Amino acid sequence: MSIEAESANLKASLKDAARSSADGRATPDATVKTLDAEIARLYTVRAKLSAKADEEASLHRRISCRAAHFDKLIALQTIGDAGYSAWSRTRLDLLIVDYLLRHGWTDSAHALVAERHLEDMVDLDAISLFMRIRKSILDGSVTEALQWVIANRRVLKKMDVSASPFVSHNNNGPFN
Repeated sequence: MSIEAESANLKASLKDAARSSADGRATPDATVKTLDAEIARLYTVRAKLSAKADEEASLHRRISCRAAHFDKLIALQTIGDAGYSAWSRTRLDLLIVDYLLRHGWTDSAHALVAERHLEDMVDLDAISLFMRIRKSILDGSVTEALQWVIANRRVLKKMDVSASPFVSHNNNGPFN
């Protein structure tokens, strides 16, 4: 449920509790129980928001780290610069991690990421999840993919897919 919906439900519930208490329809104990339930809901929302904030901070850190990596390349004058060797090694490591993950060698990918300290540049969990979903689809099961879509439906609804090469509004797309 979205924060806006939670907020609207909370306001409505509190308003109803206040009216019931003022009108004498609810006992003080019932009003306290209602308020306690709303406080518990607020703690749940707070925990969800905290988890989302942590996830967002991780994404920002990863994007900043990757941008800094490319900034190092831009700062180099020639490929003969001393920094180019280190930059290209990191880039190669990232490509190898990607290759390992795409071929199902997640333990090796995790080991390389840990050894080269690339944790802030690679989202191993997300890539592993997508590769697992891909494998299940290739094996003939769409259950895991559908579960992911259901879990992310709100974000997916907000996305503008009109620019996607897979979506055609004139029935001339690649899948029509």
